[in-house]
Amino acid sequence: MSKYLIENLKYSQKAVKEKTAGRVIAAFVVNVDGTLSDIEMIRGASPELDVETLGVISIIPKWIPS
Repeated sequence: MSKYLIENLKYSQKAVKEKTAGRVIAAFVVNVDGTLSDIEMIRGASPELDVETLGVISIIPKWIPS
């Protein structure tokens, strides 16, 4: 998952310009079929980073049990 997030998270132009940084913590449930639900922000860093994080998490492909 870390690799997926690193490859897909993109800083907005505003976040880059303002040198916005921080740690965003989100929670979600992995359902039996591998989809994610109940995605929620636990701790945000800024509105731009929070929206991007939730957006990327919402399009994560189905998880496959290993």
